Amino acid sequence: MDTIEIRVSWDRLREHVPIDDRIEFETGSLIHVRNLLSYFVVNGTGDYMPFEKAVKKVGQLPETQLLELRVEFIRLLSESAVPNANGAA
Repeated sequence: MDTIEIRVSWDRLREHVPIDDRIEFETGSLIHVRNLLSYFVVNGTGDYMPFEKAVKKVGQLPETQLLELRVEFIRLLSESAVPNANGAA
């Protein structure tokens, strides 16, 4: 299985991921995890893949790899958080 690379940013989350997908991701259901992560999959040149193509690629992962990618996503998202002007995250 090919390695899947993701590039995570709050801007992409806000601008491209529907609220329903964000809420459903919190349930931890595999289909919802697959869908949300697919917005962040990049190709070999670092460009975001089209969503439909990314869904197919992520959908081919074994469950353990999908869950590892979920953990990586959460870690990267928390690292990319920028505090508000008042210092709150």
